[in-house]
Amino acid sequence: MAAEINKVKIKLISEEFDETGKPEIDFVTDSEEYEVSGFEWKQEDIYEVELTAEEGMKFGILSEEDIRLSGMKARCSRAVRKDEKETLLLTIAAEGLRDRTGEISRVQFQDTMVTWDRAENADSYMVLLYKDSKRIGHSHKTRGNTYDFAPLMVERGIYHCKVYPLSVNDKKGIPTVSQWYSLDQEKAEKNAQQYGWKRSGWEL
Repeated sequence: MAAEINKVKIKLISEEFDETGKPEIDFVTDSEEYEVSGFEWKQEDIYEVELTAEEGMKFGILSEEDIRLSGMKARCSRAVRKDEKETLLLTIAAEGLRDRTGEISRVQFQDTMVTWDRAENADSYMVLLYKDSKRIGHSHKTRGNTYDFAPLMVERGIYHCKVYPLSVNDKKGIPTVSQWYSLDQEKAEKNAQQYGWKRSGWEL
């Protein structure tokens, strides 16, 4: 009589991005009772994952609590036994894929304008400005890949900025820091004159 498999553990791994910038995924297990024999994308973040029992094993009836998923936020909505209980088909929503973003490879100042390379799977970006290593103003969110800090750069000093890729759920990815940018007194005064009225009431 075949031994029953009453619990399964699957790890979801995403390390690469495809040619469109979307994160790729893999499903793995270290079990000696079964293996991940394949998976298929269905729609959005839904995948059908096939598990095959090792020789002499069969899948028992599994509840949601018996199916453990790790590696990222995920949920199993369906489990179906096939092939005389030797195959288990799982319907898994890999919800954590939505929050997986690539890294920004380059951030640089062009005068007071900051530009950066787009990150894979990023929906938007959060930018922060620093003067002499002290944060200036609030964080700013943009869907583009440029931001003009001129209204905040009204004093002479050494500036740099930090840019975070944001997922569609506003989860922050790994930040990238720009090079240092030196703002001279003449340019600082010009910015102060041009944007001074906008600074009224701001906490810089």
